[in-house]
Amino acid sequence: MAKDKTKPLFHWYVDSAHGKELVFALYTRPCRYGRCAFCSLPNMSEGGEAVSAADIEKQIDYILSHYSQQEINNLVKISVYTASSSLDQECLPTRSLMYLALKVSYFPKLKILSLETRPEYVEDWELKALQNVLGEKILLEIGIGYETHNLELRNKILEKGLTAKALHRLLIMLSDNKASLKSLFNAKTSSQP
Repeated sequence: MAKDKTKPLFHWYVDSAHGKELVFALYTRPCRYGRCAFCSLPNMSEGGEAVSAADIEKQIDYILSHYSQQEINNLVKISVYTASSSLDQECLPTRSLMYLALKVSYFPKLKILSLETRPEYVEDWELKALQNVLGEKILLEIGIGYETHNLELRNKILEKGLTAKALHRLLIMLSDNKASLKSLFNAKTSSQP
């Protein structure tokens, strides 16, 4: 059965260390890297190759429509995942990312917008554009699957393909744009392929 391209993979409204948080994964094209040993999100995107920017924007509207104005007003953090990388423009077009940023920039208590991505997709111009839309009250947090400082374990066993040079480049770019870094650990459960 084909997946509805206008519906997200999942969305949750949770209590987190920051306060009320909306966590969701958009249905997008699969990850182009697709080799990380413990990541299950690409497996959730079968058939996602035909997902358009308009489909993704409908997913955003679908997610937000499930919460009351009070719930939205109480959000302190939003964490965005995809079946790929949130800053890979082939999987999540900049148009759709800006659509999301414009929508959430009006949430009165929102302090953090967190985007999961691979470092190679982070571009200075896109960070600047996001910061311009979000304004000074919302911190842009970029999450990467760093997993471990052990280079051999990270890249040979876990197949992350993340070099020290790429991480250094990312840290400088995030610092220059007043964005923060979050390190992720991805774990595939035994019931997932």
